[in-house]
Amino acid sequence: MKNKHIVEPILFEQIKEDLRNAYTKDCKKRDLTPREHYIWGNAPEEPSYPNNECPENPRSLREMMLCHESIQAFLKKDPDKHLIGKKRLYDFQNLNPHPKTQKIHCPHFELNLCALYLGYEDVDAFLATLENAPSDKTSIIYWVAYYYSYKSHRVKKFKFQIDYSKTPYEVIEKGWHDEIEEKGVNIYRGFCTRKDDYLFFNLTNGSNGRAFTLTVILGTEKHIKDCMFMTGSFTAISTHDWVSTSEAVFVKTDMKYEVKLSKQSKLIVKRYLMLKQNSFRVNNKYYENLQRFKDVRRQQSDYFENFVGVHRVWGFDTEGSIYQSFFHIRADYRAYYYTDIYKDENLKKQVCLLKFSETHIQRLCISTHPFIGTGIVSLCMINILDTKDVITEGGFVTVGIQEKSKPITSYIVLKKEDNTFKEYFDRENEENIKPEYLEQLKLGKLQKEDLKTMIAKDNSVQLLFDKLTAYMKKSNIKTNIL
Repeated sequence: MKNKHIVEPILFEQIKEDLRNAYTKDCKKRDLTPREHYIWGNAPEEPSYPNNECPENPRSLREMMLCHESIQAFLKKDPDKHLIGKKRLYDFQNLNPHPKTQKIHCPHFELNLCALYLGYEDVDAFLATLENAPSDKTSIIYWVAYYYSYKSHRVKKFKFQIDYSKTPYEVIEKGWHDEIEEKGVNIYRGFCTRKDDYLFFNLTNGSNGRAFTLTVILGTEKHIKDCMFMTGSFTAISTHDWVSTSEAVFVKTDMKYEVKLSKQSKLIVKRYLMLKQNSFRVNNKYYENLQRFKDVRRQQSDYFENFVGVHRVWGFDTEGSIYQSFFHIRADYRAYYYTDIYKDENLKKQVCLLKFSETHIQRLCISTHPFIGTGIVSLCMINILDTKDVITEGGFVTVGIQEKSKPITSYIVLKKEDNTFKEYFDRENEENIKPEYLEQLKLGKLQKEDLKTMIAKDNSVQLLFDKLTAYMKKSNIKTNIL
């Protein structure tokens, strides 16, 4: 009798998968929930069973083997040698390919237990069936998926495999729920459905009821086999019941999930994900009214309602000239920035994103972006506008006025205009300034005559002028407009 059986690694994986399926069926017969860590490990407080006795209420794979009729008959032939110890199955499933043969050297005793439990007469019959099976064992593709973690603020990874020989495709994920990995219950299994060139994966974990879904855009099965990299998105429920969605980069690996990429290549993937940061999470809850939705990241959203409207913005350059631009903040906090300081015509109207600082000082923080395209053009931080105030101040920094120019930082003052200014802008989807008001708004550099006209028309503009020029004097900025 052989002490060891040499088995191909892919067949060894199949043996473990067959054991897992048989264990799951036994659990269902006994009205039990199959648990991954009960297969290769032990059920909590599981006895040693020194006499190989069958437990009254078996839960783990080891206990169910002890209750198997064929296995009991085999164990009684030589009870001194044939003992299913607590670590025996654990060590068996962790066998690695031999460094010389690159194959799995399986102990006869453990392999015989597997054969008997799966209904075979002996090891030889079991191995012969596996080796002559017509299924394509190379159909399992292994991936390591990298993604940006919102919680950890770093790139993390999980393991993923697809068996496209079966219909529907069988899939396994492990490692995203890394907080419970030590408990052995972070393996998720499921199936994949196909629609056009999209593959939709749905996975669950029987032990905790959580779900893990994945959507990967693919072409044909040939793409799965041949490509080394692919992108996709996934949604999962964390151990703290947050629903997280992220982009992932999948890198094809071998069955040990060893990523054969250089340090520099891995850095390319990590930089891609860190710069995009396509990740967010939601804490799903039920509410009886809408008041909860006023609390946005520990700040009341209507606290900044005073900023809704049109704001005249004044800043100055190194030559002491005053420049005028406008913020238009709508009631739903959509915001736009209109300026004429850039040489690029596409930057005369910009999209604004509003954020509220949560630190020791409260500020309205605005980033401006091209109306079409991506990138940051400028950043602005503004003091909170009280109900009675119409004028406030802040800081403004732009990436530069034109190509090769340096970043420019400036003090700015803002004046909230009355409701008549809303008519200067087209409504709803047309966010352009109406042509008949372009001349009145005077975007860009202001002349002395412009300032006199504005002050004569609106006395509050004088307050704006005084506040800005006082800062310029204090900062020793020379100007010819005083």
